[in-house]
Amino acid sequence: MKEQITHQAILLFGERGFSKTSIQDIVDALGVTKGTFYYYFTSKEQLLMEIHREYIYNLLERQKRIIDKGGLTQKEKIIGIIRLLITDIADKGPRARVFFREMRHLTNENREDIKQNEKIFALMWKMCCEMVWKKENFHRTCGLI
Repeated sequence: MKEQITHQAILLFGERGFSKTSIQDIVDALGVTKGTFYYYFTSKEQLLMEIHREYIYNLLERQKRIIDKGGLTQKEKIIGIIRLLITDIADKGPRARVFFREMRHLTNENREDIKQNEKIFALMWKMCCEMVWKKENFHRTCGLI
């Protein structure tokens, strides 16, 4: 039921926005009571935070798998990460939309938690790009390309 509540909230937040979607709207769409909602979540904001955490943690995990995959060049890893970002937005449309559009409704503490994970993603991306840049510059300097 927790996954059903989360899924319905994503659809409604994506359609109406976080502010214009009430807990009552979510439970009415599922045909359950508010008590069911509160069994899994303490508030609508906690639900939004879980949506954000799940989205960024999933993205980080898939990025890590690309980076850790043996047999790929750094360029191939960069292409894989770009493909991940593009396909993720296409595949997870409503979830991605909620992630990017509704973060402003998180408390400052929760927003900072998500931003720290975004920084980790960006740092790993930057490291891949720098490795390619350094390798290409080394090869140019040595006359290898």
